[in-house]
Amino acid sequence: MAVAGVFTFSVAGCAGGLDRLKGYEMSVDSLRESMSGFFPLNRRMLEFFDVGLGLPKLALQPANNRIGTELDMSVGTDVLFARKTLTGNFGISSGLRYEPTDHSLRLASVRSDKLSLSAVPQAIAPQVQRLGGLLVEQVLEGFTVHKLPDKLVQGLDTLGVQLGAMKVSNTGVGFNFVPKA
Repeated sequence: MAVAGVFTFSVAGCAGGLDRLKGYEMSVDSLRESMSGFFPLNRRMLEFFDVGLGLPKLALQPANNRIGTELDMSVGTDVLFARKTLTGNFGISSGLRYEPTDHSLRLASVRSDKLSLSAVPQAIAPQVQRLGGLLVEQVLEGFTVHKLPDKLVQGLDTLGVQLGAMKVSNTGVGFNFVPKA
């Protein structure tokens, strides 16, 4: 997978150093392509539910500095020796954080925005939506969606910097550089 972001530099200043570095930027298309490498996803939850997540659909939310994501899902369980599977979709919004231990970008502050499952009786739909939203948040918090290319990691190490805060724009996601801790 050849997904890459862009290293940007300022032309202002002549002494060099951290003040000349602008940051790391990923277009929404690059982020979408990178995320597709980690999905579909299947996880067992609470030793009872089998949760399957399809390919994400992204929407940038610059006003909130978040990324909106919608996914198709399935939730299966064995009830009285019979397999029962519900299908539907859900939406979340999240930030991204840099994880220096493995040079990855991970979902952060995941918030469930909507959940819709088929064949759920109307009387229990609100409870199922709350429980499902909590499960989705638990599964996706800290989930890796991008690994920085080795050459970029080597460049950052040489400069003594790492990715800092995320900034969502209309065209993608950017990160400033901060000194390595």
